[in-house]
Amino acid sequence: MALCVALLFGITGCHKKQDHDFPEPPVPSSVSGIAAKGPISGGTVQISALDGQFAETVTTTTTKPDGTFGPVDIGEYNGNILITVTGGKYTDEATGNRVDNATLRTAVTGVAGDLSAATTPLTAIAVRLAELKGGLNSDTIKDANATLSTILGVSIINATPCDVLDASKAAAASADEVNYGLILAAISEMAAPDPNNSHTYDDNYNHTVAGVMAAIATDLQDATLNQTGADLKAALEAFLKSGNNKSGVDSLDETKLDNLIEIYSANPAIPADADATDVEKAHLLMDDLRATVFTMYNWKEDDTPNTDIVRKPMETLGAEMETQIVPGLMVLDRAVWVICASDNVTMTKNILDFSGETYSGSKTFQDTDTGYTLTINRELDSGTGKETVTFTIKEGSTLVDSGTLTLTRNNDDMVTNGTLDASMAQNTTDGAIAVDADLTKVTFREVSETSYYDTMTFTGTLKSAAGISLDFGQSGAGLSLTIAQISNSTNPDDIYPANIDLKGTVTTTTAQIECTALDVDTKWNSTAGPVPNRASCSGIFEEYYSYYDKDEEEWVFTKDKTGVKLAGTLAGNFVNADDFDFTELESSSNWAKWDASFEGTIEKKDEILPITIFLRGVRSGYDELILGAEYRKAKGNAVVFLTGNGIYNRADQIASATFSNQNNMVLEITYNDADDTVSGGITTSGGRQVAVINNDYGPCIQFSDDSWESLY
Repeated sequence: MALCVALLFGITGCHKKQDHDFPEPPVPSSVSGIAAKGPISGGTVQISALDGQFAETVTTTTTKPDGTFGPVDIGEYNGNILITVTGGKYTDEATGNRVDNATLRTAVTGVAGDLSAATTPLTAIAVRLAELKGGLNSDTIKDANATLSTILGVSIINATPCDVLDASKAAAASADEVNYGLILAAISEMAAPDPNNSHTYDDNYNHTVAGVMAAIATDLQDATLNQTGADLKAALEAFLKSGNNKSGVDSLDETKLDNLIEIYSANPAIPADADATDVEKAHLLMDDLRATVFTMYNWKEDDTPNTDIVRKPMETLGAEMETQIVPGLMVLDRAVWVICASDNVTMTKNILDFSGETYSGSKTFQDTDTGYTLTINRELDSGTGKETVTFTIKEGSTLVDSGTLTLTRNNDDMVTNGTLDASMAQNTTDGAIAVDADLTKVTFREVSETSYYDTMTFTGTLKSAAGISLDFGQSGAGLSLTIAQISNSTNPDDIYPANIDLKGTVTTTTAQIECTALDVDTKWNSTAGPVPNRASCSGIFEEYYSYYDKDEEEWVFTKDKTGVKLAGTLAGNFVNADDFDFTELESSSNWAKWDASFEGTIEKKDEILPITIFLRGVRSGYDELILGAEYRKAKGNAVVFLTGNGIYNRADQIASATFSNQNNMVLEITYNDADDTVSGGITTSGGRQVAVINNDYGPCIQFSDDSWESLY
C-alpha cells in the first residue's frame, strides 16, 4: 500500500504535449536471462532468430551456477527469437537430487533492444502450445505466453522464478517470484516416482519433467487445465508439505496458486486483448492501472482530505485498534490475572473437602510492571461446590477494574469452567469497558509443582462506552487464550497470553468486521510485555458510509455499511517482537522488522467493481521497504491481472516499481518524493519501448504512435 501511495500521492495532470523521440528499429539488441528448473548450471543456451537472421544464425552461451546467462549481443536484429537451453544440471525440488536438465525453450516476439527473459518449463509449455496451434509465429507465441501468464498470474517471460529450495533466497524474493518457483516445484512433484504410493498421478507422465510439460501443453489447447489441473494442485500441496520446501509458504492457504489452478481447470484462460496491437495493449495496461491501483490509492472526492479508498478505512481502523480494541483485549490480560490469582489464594484444605461449611479468604497481589494491586475475596457455596470471587484492581488509590468471577472445580481442585462479569478499565477517559464472558474451558500445566493455567476459552462480549464491541458469543464463536510463562521466570504468576484465537464480530465506530478466524501469537518483550509477533485475520471488513463535515473538519460515520468492503485474509509477522526496544527511538541498530500481506477482494458500492487483490510489504532494512501487489478483475469473458513489485527507500525518498500484466507488457515507474517527479515507461516482453512518462508539464504518458494520456 505504501508503495502505491508513495508513487501516486501528489501527482498532477498532464497539461501540454511534449515530444519524445522513440528509437526506430533496427536498434542494437542483446539477450540475457535465467534458465530455471531450479537454477540450471552449465546449460548450453542457443539464441535463434525466428524472423530473418542474426549476423550469425545461432548464438550460444553457457549458464552460470545460479542459472543466469548473458548478456549476449545479437547485433541489430529486431524480431522474434527462440531461446533453447540444453544440458546442464539442477537440483530437483521433489527429490533433492542433482539431475540432468531436459530441453527448455522460450519464444519472445518483438525483440528490440535489451531483453531479459526466463527460460523454464512454463515457457517451454508455451512454445509447445504455440506449435500445436499453428507453429511459431507472432500471434501463436503471444497467445501461448499470455495463456500461461494468465494461469500463473505473473508474466512467465519477465518474472524471475525463485529457488524454493533456498530459504535465504525465498525470504528476499517477491511473492510472484516465489509463486513461479512453487509451480516449477509442483511440476517436479508430478514427475517424481512415489515409493509410498501416496500420489494418484505419478505414473501418468512417464516420471519425467518432459512428460509433464507435454501433457500440460496438450491439455491447454482448449485453454483449460481440465485434464492436468487436479494433478498439478495435488503436486503443489505435496511439495508444500515436504521437507525440501524452503519457500516460506507451508500450505495452500498461504498461496493464491491453488485458486488459480482451480479456476482454469474449469474455465478457459482466455488472454484478454490478445488481438490488440502493442500500442493498444499499452493503452489497456494504463486503463487497468487506473481501474485498480489509481482508483484504490489515489481516489479523491470533493477535495476532501484522505479519501483514498483503501488508505482511509485502514487508517481510521488502525487508530481505533490502537486506542480502543487493543486496550480492550488487554483487559482480558487482566482478567486472566484475576482468574489465576483466585486459584492461588492460600487454603488450609482442598476447597471441595468442606462439606456443609462455608469458606472465605482474601489475598492481595502486586503487579510490579504496571503498579496495579489486585485484591481477591473468595467464598465457597458448599451446596453447589461453586466458588465466587469478588475482586478489585487499583492503581494507587484509583479503581481500575472490579467484578465478580464464579468458578467450578473438579475433584482435583482444578478449575474447569466459570463465568466472569466485570466492569474493567473504569478510570479510562473513554469510559468503562464491560466484560460479560463465560469461561468454558481451562486446562493446566505443572510448573515447579504448582499448577497454572495452560488454556482458557471465553464466550461472551466485551463492550466499550466509546462504541467498540467484541462479540464472541455467537454459535461457534469464542475467544481462546493459550498461556505461557515469562522467560527465565519460575514464578507461576509470571504468565501472559502467548496465543489468541477469536471468532466473532468486531464493531467499531467506523466499520464492522465479521471475523471467521483471528489467530495471534505473542512473545514476551522485556520493554513492552506481551507483543504480537504473528497474526492472521480472515473475514469480511465493511466500512460504514461516511461524509466529511467541513464545518467541523472531521469525518462523520453512519451505521450504513455501504463503504469499502474487503473480504479475505490479512496476515503479518513482527520478526523481532521479542528483542525490539520499545523504549528507544528507531535507529539503524534498533528497528522493527516486519512483513504483512492481504489476499482477498475489494469493492466499493457504485465506485469500483470487485477486484481480487494480493498485497505484500516487507521492511527489509531500516530505510527500505519491499512491496508487492497483484490485482485481478473480470473483463468480459476474460480475466485481466496486473502484478507489481517495488522498493521504497526512505533515505533517498525514491520509490520504484515494475508492473506486468496478462499481455506480458511491462511498466517501469519511479517516483522521486524529493522533487515530486515521475519517470519510466512501458515496454513489450521483447524489450521494445512503446510508451514513456514525460514529467515536464505534469506526469503524462506518450505512446509510440504519438498519442498522449495523463498518467492518472
